[in-house]
Amino acid sequence: MTKERQFIEVLGRGALGPDCGDHSAGEERALPTSNVDLEPGFPEWTEIGQDSGLDPLGMQRPVEVLFQSLVPGISTITLRLRYYSFFAWVLEAFAKTEQDNDPRAFNAFHRRAEVLLALVSARDGNEVGVTGIDWASRRLSHAAEGDDQGKTIEFYVAADPDAPPEDRYLRNKGGAFGAIYSTQMYEMDLVELYDENIGLPYCTSAAVPLAKAFEEAVGSRSEEFLEVLDSGKASLFQLDNLSAFLPSRVEAGSAEQAALVDALLGRLGQPSIANVHRRETLKLVLARAEALGKRPRTDELKWEFFELADKPGGNLSDEVCEAWALYQASDLLRLAYECLLKASLVEVRGGAGGRLTIGATVSSLVEAVGVPGETTFKDFLATSGEDETIRELAEAMLSAQGAGETEEMVARAVRLAARLYRRAADFSPGVLEWLNVDEYFQSLVTEVQFYQTLLGLSAKEALGRIITERVVKRHLWVASRKLRYKAYTFLFEPDEGALRYRDDFKISPSSPRLDQAIQFLVDGGLVGESGITPRGKAELAKG
Repeated sequence: MTKERQFIEVLGRGALGPDCGDHSAGEERALPTSNVDLEPGFPEWTEIGQDSGLDPLGMQRPVEVLFQSLVPGISTITLRLRYYSFFAWVLEAFAKTEQDNDPRAFNAFHRRAEVLLALVSARDGNEVGVTGIDWASRRLSHAAEGDDQGKTIEFYVAADPDAPPEDRYLRNKGGAFGAIYSTQMYEMDLVELYDENIGLPYCTSAAVPLAKAFEEAVGSRSEEFLEVLDSGKASLFQLDNLSAFLPSRVEAGSAEQAALVDALLGRLGQPSIANVHRRETLKLVLARAEALGKRPRTDELKWEFFELADKPGGNLSDEVCEAWALYQASDLLRLAYECLLKASLVEVRGGAGGRLTIGATVSSLVEAVGVPGETTFKDFLATSGEDETIRELAEAMLSAQGAGETEEMVARAVRLAARLYRRAADFSPGVLEWLNVDEYFQSLVTEVQFYQTLLGLSAKEALGRIITERVVKRHLWVASRKLRYKAYTFLFEPDEGALRYRDDFKISPSSPRLDQAIQFLVDGGLVGESGITPRGKAELAKG
């Protein structure tokens, strides 16, 4: 076994989900510990053994690829910017104090550091986004009975990756570093994870300034932190003394804040495409914060990026802005198709005994669109929905979905798809390559190509083909692929020539990590409640 493989196995980097303990978010997946051979087209983001119907049409992956490329180094579960300097310091501290290349020793060390940080944060009572803080809060609630500041809290068992799951501060054996932050720091060129000669993660030269700045910020408390970490227990008095470690204690104008901002904006170490894309995305956010005069919201940013398209202005990246517009268009098409799937489920459930043939199901949906029989599909694509904006169509579709107005939802979904077909012609070929994933996944590109094969049909016939092949049969295909790996996700099942209703699912726009990016800009002092800060303006002007 290579040292790399040993390290991965020791960290226990399996799929995040029910085994994550207190950390509820679960978009990201770390490296699997077993050699599962996922065949082409298998929807990898669905956790093996999960029964709920995640991504029922296999359209999420292209969307994920897009936003992962636009904000690399940030995920939906990297919640506080200071973890990046904290873990850089932890790596350096382990290298200096332990002199041990055993991955198990490192795992025990960083897990103790994480749980101690959680206890310090819970003791403060005002921190959010801290891994393990639910466990720490429960532990402190027992210890805080009375006013004994010398009362001791033992945490070495909770930090032990081999302790029973119910006793751990975080059930995932990789801890916050192994399961969440390590891969993101790797994408930001801050850590090296796969050096077979060393077998342990370590700071790159780009991360050394982060580690040094963090140690400077906490001062003499760094030694006390390491002493408490080594003992595996802390008094309430000691936890109070370690408040300099709190994620919110990044001092304005400090060397640590400057290093964190440089890391966030990709200015540490050698430039890379990933760092450039993240920097250009964050500049877009800063520009909107300046224009709005308040802290931006993700749901508005997605539409603003979509409408800016390739005309962001200033020194902002045309390509990255256009790629964000492509992300939104791709996600909207996914939502339109999922609305058609939900409408199919409504029809099947309403059949006798919750059963209906595919033909009857599709015919009912096509009739709901209300297209005249003589209309060609080519004409339908050219003119459908022209009296409304894409945003108006999408919001009306989702509103109808929420209100249970199935016919209205179907009509809006189909017209939205037509508008997106027309919008796709505006994307440059280079940006469309951002959707370059396996052909097994449906995307805006694949659907435009499919629509073009139907231009000679009537609109009714073409819509029937789309719903049959790209929605109903597509779901059955995706669910059958997942079934091979013991994940039963059929929302309706084939049953003697008909479909039988089984379950419903939730439709929601994807979360493209912008919430976390905005929080990082706040943590770095670049954005506040009143919008961009003077420091943010200075960073935006740097280009």
